Amino acid sequence: TYRYTVTAGRGTHEWEPLTAIVRNASGSRERSVEVTAGTTMRCLPSLSSTADLPLRGLTTPYSGQVATDVGGSGIEFHSTRRYRHGDPLSRVDWNRYARTGELSTLSFREERAATVALLIDSREAAYVASGEDESNAVERSVEAAGQAFAALHKSGDRVGLANYGPRECWLPPGTGERHRAEARELLGTHPAFSVSPAD
Repeated sequence: TYRYTVTAGRGTHEWEPLTAIVRNASGSRERSVEVTAGTTMRCLPSLSSTADLPLRGLTTPYSGQVATDVGGSGIEFHSTRRYRHGDPLSRVDWNRYARTGELSTLSFREERAATVALLIDSREAAYVASGEDESNAVERSVEAAGQAFAALHKSGDRVGLANYGPRECWLPPGTGERHRAEARELLGTHPAFSVSPAD
């Protein structure tokens, strides 16, 4: 029995069939045999995050965790305004009405979801590393994109993937476990994010 351990990076790895050679003690006789076995191994990134990714600016109309400057039906107090016909009774400031007799409506800071597209530079010029045994910039970008994707997905934001390079890859922003699995598959096996530059 012959065993060995492999530490593999992200992607699909293939081995040629094994050739076993057996000789007698004197080496006068030799037998060679091809050993066929499963020779493909796929490694996908884990898509785990250790921290939240702070977002600000543009958001979608969907509820989420990004605090906005817009008043509405959130949790944190934002402002009051004069009551308008049709305002929900649950947002009427009844304490003020009891004190002054004036109807006013409470507004709360809305929290919305963001839409983010993570872009990875996979041009040939991006395949640079600080040393021979170090990960190149594309590998590090894919790892960072995986962590950012996991953090944004966990907070309920719509997140997608794209690349800037010779091979096109585009995953439109979305949510859900199926979307997360698709992103993991793309980051692990899509030719646009290969470990070495395209020919």
